[in-house]
Amino acid sequence: MESPRRLVQTGHSLGHLYRAGPWIDTKYFRPAVDGPVTGSEAVAALLADPEYRDHYCSPENNSAGGELHGPYWADRITAADFTEPSEAECQAILTAWWQQWGTDEDTPTERAQADAVLNEALALVHRATYRLYLRDMRSEAEHDWGWVLGFGGFHEFVLVDPDGGISLVVASDD
Repeated sequence: MESPRRLVQTGHSLGHLYRAGPWIDTKYFRPAVDGPVTGSEAVAALLADPEYRDHYCSPENNSAGGELHGPYWADRITAADFTEPSEAECQAILTAWWQQWGTDEDTPTERAQADAVLNEALALVHRATYRLYLRDMRSEAEHDWGWVLGFGGFHEFVLVDPDGGISLVVASDD
C-alpha cells in the first residue's frame, strides 16, 4: 500500500454563528507536491496528518496531534467512514444544521453574521470537485467526553478544489 500524500496546512478560519455557541471551523491544506488530488487521496492524507487530530472543544483551542478528533477517537476513523454526497446534499446538511440555531430574537446583525459564516462554507462546497462527509460514528467511536461536542450535530466535510486545495470543514457546537 502506498503511503498517503503529505499535506501542508495553508490557513485556518473559525466563524461563530451566534455568540460562542455554534461554529464552522475550516482548515485549508495543499499537497506538499503539486498535482491532481482525488477525494480518497485527500481523506487518506488528512487521516495521516497531525492537524486532523483536533478535539475541537473549544475550537479556539489548538489541540492538533492528539488522539482525538472531535467527539471521536481519531484512530477509529478510516477512509471507509466517509460518504460521497452530492453538492445539493452537502448544502442541505449545512443548511439544516444552520437553521436550528436562529431565533426570533436574533438581531439583523446576528442573522447577517450567521449567514456569512454559512455562505463561506457553502462557497467551498460549490467550488469543490470532490465532496466527502464523515458519517456519524458516535455509537462505535465516541471518546469518553465526546458527548459534550455537537449537541446540534458534528458535521465534517472534506472538500477538494479543482486546483488541488483541500478544505476540512467542521460545523458543530460545544
